[in-house]
Amino acid sequence: MEKTQQITTNNKLLYVFVLIIILMLGYIIFKNDISNFFKRKQILAKVNLFNIPKVYLSCRGALRRNPPDDQKVKVCEDSLIEYTSKTNVWKELIKTKKDINCGDFNNQREAFDFYDYVGGETVQYVKQLGITDPNNYGVIYINYKLKCNYDPYGLDTNHDCWPCKSFNY
Repeated sequence: MEKTQQITTNNKLLYVFVLIIILMLGYIIFKNDISNFFKRKQILAKVNLFNIPKVYLSCRGALRRNPPDDQKVKVCEDSLIEYTSKTNVWKELIKTKKDINCGDFNNQREAFDFYDYVGGETVQYVKQLGITDPNNYGVIYINYKLKCNYDPYGLDTNHDCWPCKSFNY
């Protein structure tokens, strides 16, 4: 009877050991996929339509309780319509693609908007300084010295907030 219990105990230990080895091998094999999954979740948690300066600046006054005039509301609505479809495409791009590079964009404006959409640092800087940009909707901020550190796809090679320098500026 004791030998049977000892063999059963040894078999249980062997099963646990084999299970641990299988889990370790599975982690080693799927480590990149697991890492990419959590990276995508982190990026998607940070993305926001209002990270794009043009949207933020055009809607800032219009989204208050008492908008000053109907024109601001119209500009905001137009901006939201323009960028909502783009951001839906970008969300799917983030979900499906492991690495996004400059070749995924059609032009410099799209690369800039995606970069801001993912990072949002430019709008935070605009908020801190109280910058208003009624005519350019996000172009004036480029003149400021920003330190863009959050760039999960490496679109900005030297962290000067100018992603995808391969486009002709």
